[in-house]
Amino acid sequence: MSLLVFISVIVLIVLFYYNLKSVKYPPGPIALPYFGNIITIKKLSKKFNGLQGAFIELSKQYRTDVLSVSMSGEYSVVVQGKELIDEVLRGDEFQGRPNNFFIKLRSMGARRGITMTDGPLWKEQRAFAFKHLHEHGLGTQKMDDMLQRQLQEMLSKLNEGVLSNLVLKQYVSKCVLNVLWEMVTGSSFQDEETMTSLISLMEARSKAFDISGGLLSQFPWIRYIFPKYSGYNLIQTLNRKFKEMIMGIIEHHKKTIVKGHSRDFIDAFLHEMNENPTSSSFTDEQLVMVCLDFFIGGSQTISGTLDYCFLYMTMYKDVQEKVQKELDDILLPGQSPSRNNKNKCPFVEAVISEVLRISPIISLLGPRRTTCDTFLSGYFIPKDTTVYLNFKTVHDSSKHWEDPGKFKPERFLNEEGTVKQEQTLYNFGRGKRRCPAEVLARTALFILFSGVLHNLKLEPADEKDPLSLRQVPGITTSAAEYYIKLTRRHK
Repeated sequence: MSLLVFISVIVLIVLFYYNLKSVKYPPGPIALPYFGNIITIKKLSKKFNGLQGAFIELSKQYRTDVLSVSMSGEYSVVVQGKELIDEVLRGDEFQGRPNNFFIKLRSMGARRGITMTDGPLWKEQRAFAFKHLHEHGLGTQKMDDMLQRQLQEMLSKLNEGVLSNLVLKQYVSKCVLNVLWEMVTGSSFQDEETMTSLISLMEARSKAFDISGGLLSQFPWIRYIFPKYSGYNLIQTLNRKFKEMIMGIIEHHKKTIVKGHSRDFIDAFLHEMNENPTSSSFTDEQLVMVCLDFFIGGSQTISGTLDYCFLYMTMYKDVQEKVQKELDDILLPGQSPSRNNKNKCPFVEAVISEVLRISPIISLLGPRRTTCDTFLSGYFIPKDTTVYLNFKTVHDSSKHWEDPGKFKPERFLNEEGTVKQEQTLYNFGRGKRRCPAEVLARTALFILFSGVLHNLKLEPADEKDPLSLRQVPGITTSAAEYYIKLTRRHK
């Protein structure tokens, strides 16, 4: 028996090494038992300002654009460079999502929602959401009206002469969340305190983790020993508060719904539940998670990008003045911009594009999961591998941009002064998993950015204390909190 066991072990070892030699796996650091590469990645993330910076450094060390790492308890691959990223975004075999502990926790314990699902559930729910969000405003004049109304409410709070030591993001975040809330639930937030609390929780969640889930995903048991430090309590609190809030709205909708008439997305979902009572994908729990996907995915990215836009305008006074001149040529004092004004504001569009390029809120697309064994750039990628797409390597590449480290909005304008048709920005993804609410994001960025700049002059709160572009890493990257002074431009 001992001899048989010994021979079996030898055969397995030989087969293992033969497989390694016959199949070319992506290069990367040697993984420690149990810990994987998390110690190395944590050190590099701290040194190079986030997970995307750590991956760039490791890719340089191993001279590869397809890097293998072990993190969050999973074998993972990081892909860099435009051609390879485009190949992954097009490939059906890369359209899955991981199903690890962190993602289950984010999704309230089960595989629900749209953002982190795949297969038939994802296809059905994504198609349903896109169709009915469009019916209730997405990409229509109704969406413009919502944005303009929220803009005017925000400006009414800000148009009070000179306001100093102001954190503009606090106002912008509420404005963005209210638009999403109205589209989904049919009304704006009624409770200012609850909205402020929800925004604070979402921002704290964003800063507490990276896209891989960090320590909590690598060592799920840590939640029992350090529930607060690991971020477990934070996610549970956000999930509980949001579920209580949205379930209250759902129950009210159930009591007041009228057959054949949809007031908003929740009504549309409830009609589908009533018409297909045996469907396993249209449930209260799924509806709650879809709503959470909308609010976390939409509000954080839009308000975070706007925060960077206003920061750059405060730091680059000449660019701010050029933006304001372009807006003054087409808008009357106090007039709200609309989506129809975009074609007349090429420089405004160029500024927003440059902010998306140089300071993206999300630099790592993913995580994806391979749905079958496949190859990429000659490397073997096994089924169920987690794949991250590091598009910072495209946005910061001198191969695609001249002086990529400089803030130059003009790079997005052609010789005639019109906007170039760019193909190298990845903020909203590409392919089948492209952000379904991109039209809302781009319209919100234009209307809210233009509306603030047309009505207000932005200056540093303290000229002796220069502002910084220091980034705060997390699931989404954010600008470090900064203070500005606002002055009305029109009497």
